[in-house]
Amino acid sequence: KDILSASPDVLVVGTGYAGAMQIPDGLRRHLEKKYIRMISEPTAKAVQTFNRMRAEGKNVAGAFHLTC
Repeated sequence: KDILSASPDVLVVGTGYAGAMQIPDGLRRHLEKKYIRMISEPTAKAVQTFNRMRAEGKNVAGAFHLTC
């Protein structure tokens, strides 16, 4: 809820160390309806992507799973 209320243009999701976390299709569809682009990557790469996008001034939010 907090992320969606912030209305980011992009949501970067870290899917864990090995990238094993699955993102529900319902969430993907919901983000598409809100015109929020989602990038999902293993967490280490997702953190780099998030930091780069923030440095570029993009309206980006992040959600990072730390295990898996």
